[in-house]
Amino acid sequence: MFHAVIQERKKFGPLGWNIIYEFNNSDREFAFSTLRMYCDIGFIPWDALEYITGEITYGGRVTDSWDLRCLKTILKGFFSPSTLEPGYTYSKSGVYYCPEYEKLEEYRDFVDTFPIIEEPEIFGMHENANIAYQTKETQTVIRTMIDCQPSTSGGGEGKSADEIAFELAEGVIQSIIKKIYTDNAHPHLFKRDKKDRLPSLTTVLMQEVDRFNKLLALIHSSMNNLQKAIKGFVVMSEQLEEVYRAFLNNQVSFCFKLVATKSYSILSRYP
Repeated sequence: MFHAVIQERKKFGPLGWNIIYEFNNSDREFAFSTLRMYCDIGFIPWDALEYITGEITYGGRVTDSWDLRCLKTILKGFFSPSTLEPGYTYSKSGVYYCPEYEKLEEYRDFVDTFPIIEEPEIFGMHENANIAYQTKETQTVIRTMIDCQPSTSGGGEGKSADEIAFELAEGVIQSIIKKIYTDNAHPHLFKRDKKDRLPSLTTVLMQEVDRFNKLLALIHSSMNNLQKAIKGFVVMSEQLEEVYRAFLNNQVSFCFKLVATKSYSILSRYP
């Protein structure tokens, strides 16, 4: 159960783990063998079990300190003396617990009664975590549907996809400046103090201008290359293909987002 919980937390993205870890069956088998070995000695050394399982078997893969802390907290819900008490459940809902059966088929039938879609509480998370997960899944479905749409028009007098993309690229080139020049800034921003230091806000502003200029340079170079690729002057690379598809769907290209601050704006309102 513990292995399944930490595996399924990955579906919640950064809410589940700060870093995605590849826990596998060998981790589970080693944890089983360790548990079996300690149970055979007549008493259960809980501290040793928690350390070996939490710090070594599974924790050895965890590189983030907060993730390790979270993993060990989850483990305490499965490796502690209270788990052997009658009526103990692994979640507040009471759906998940360890029944006392004698046959394997009975355990399988019990597992089949589990909900098909698990609630976040079994993973130690708030119910709002499902909203983030469902939003992510919905976006994936929408992107897949968009990618499946034909990129060429069906004939007639309408413009072709190439013509639309070319005009959009031309519109971006004409509407967005190529560079922000600090020479146009107000002189008061560069007034130094008695120790010949610039104001801290000016320093931050200069850094932001530098980053924004990198974004502007990328946008203009991408637009020029896209127009050349549409005309057949250069090869349509994978990056240009992504820009091409994004333009046809009024979306901001992923390559722009890599060098810019996070934005949910559509193409017509970007940057």
